[in-house]
This record gives sequence, structure tokens and C-alpha cells, in this order.
Amino acid sequence: MSSEAVVVVGEGEQDRDRVRYHVTVGAKDFEVTVHEEEAALLAPGVATKRLVEETFHFLLEHEPVTSILPSFDIDVIEGYFPSYRREIGARLAK
Repeated sequence: MSSEAVVVVGEGEQDRDRVRYHVTVGAKDFEVTVHEEEAALLAPGVATKRLVEETFHFLLEHEPVTSILPSFDIDVIEGYFPSYRREIGARLAK
């Protein structure tokens, strides 16, 4: 699946200092957690939901949808893809 895949991000569920999102890509479902502090560092001034959507487009450019973890915290991505922080910041600054 390419980055052109339809990514549907549901409304976030707030849980203290983090937000959990249900994301659907094709027939695959994911749960993604974003800590507010991390979101502010990655994409200052950008809605967290938009960060999650763009993050999935990034992931789909780098791996097939079947390789994406079904549940993860957004801060682990950089461990798999060292360019994530730089690239996501540049994408969302446009």
C-alpha cells in the first residue's frame, strides 16, 4: 500500500497527558497514542489528529501496511526510522 492510501483517523480519546487514536488504513485497524508533549515537539501548532494522519502517510512510504504495529506510541517511530522526526516536522511545517 502506498502513501496514497486512504488513512482515516478517528476522534482522539484524551487520557491525562496523552491522546489515543483509532486509525483505519484499508481493512487494517490501529491504535496510536500521542503524548501532548511529544506532539508539541514534533509539530508545534499542528492538531494532533493531523500529526497522526501525516505519520501514517510517512509510515506507508517506508513499509507495507502489514508491517505497521497494530498498537504503538508515536514516540517509538524514530527508533525504527531515524529520519522520522526531521521529515514529519518538515511535512507539517508546509
